[in-house]
Amino acid sequence: MNLLESVIKYLKFLEREYFLYVSVHCLKPPLNSLMPVLGKYNTHYHPYCLYIKSHPELWEKCRIMQTKVLSKGGTEVFYGECLFGVSEYVVPIRRQEENIGFISVSGFGNPSEQQESKIRKICNEYRLDYSEMCNAAKSLSQNPPTKDFIVDILCHIAGALSVYADTMPQKPIGNNRTNYIYSNALAYIHEHYTESITVDDIAVFCNCSRSYITKLFKTNNNYCIKTYITNLRIQNAKKLLKNSDKSIKEIAFYLGYNDSNYFSNVFYKNTGVYPREYRRLH
Repeated sequence: MNLLESVIKYLKFLEREYFLYVSVHCLKPPLNSLMPVLGKYNTHYHPYCLYIKSHPELWEKCRIMQTKVLSKGGTEVFYGECLFGVSEYVVPIRRQEENIGFISVSGFGNPSEQQESKIRKICNEYRLDYSEMCNAAKSLSQNPPTKDFIVDILCHIAGALSVYADTMPQKPIGNNRTNYIYSNALAYIHEHYTESITVDDIAVFCNCSRSYITKLFKTNNNYCIKTYITNLRIQNAKKLLKNSDKSIKEIAFYLGYNDSNYFSNVFYKNTGVYPREYRRLH
């Protein structure tokens, strides 16, 4: 297992065991060459954040805020709140005395009365549905961990990524805007891959055309969007076949397939065995 695989496994552990939304924001080269590997952990994937970014007028503001967080600089972990009432810890990732990205632990809100006031203000300013936004905000936690805890669990990861970046050629990959679109496309896919999502759905979420997101994804990834979604489903199908008692039909429907026979054929095409045989072997 290489360093990046270990980092992703650790992020999954923090998500599963501590219910933390941890993301790695690779904003400058050479760190941004890691984006295809990090999947959904490229950007804020908290449900409330994804809801905010689904509105075109707020999308650009989120992107600009990431740039501002990076430009704040410094070496210390800090805690702050974005324009939309989401608080996060920021752990800088540095290379040669420069911040090239940061690790975020996000998804924290204010006490209910303060949060409702913030939401009402945002809805009035941007003409959003108040009840929808309040419902999305229910997923925000009002119990953030301590700064010391964040330092203990993530500063060594930031340090490892910094050392890893030193071994990579400083080759520019995209720009802040294209990288932001790509990272959010990955987050959207990982959030919705169990549904019948299309390339058009992803393009709408990312506020760009179908042809643009298709080309951008192909440039940054070895797979087209459809293949990436299929691979993601197959990876999770393997886990469910090995670690659950769900039937083949239940797994197929859970992963977004309306036909279990079609799912079995897709699984066979990708693994060389049918789901029932895979379960027996494992």
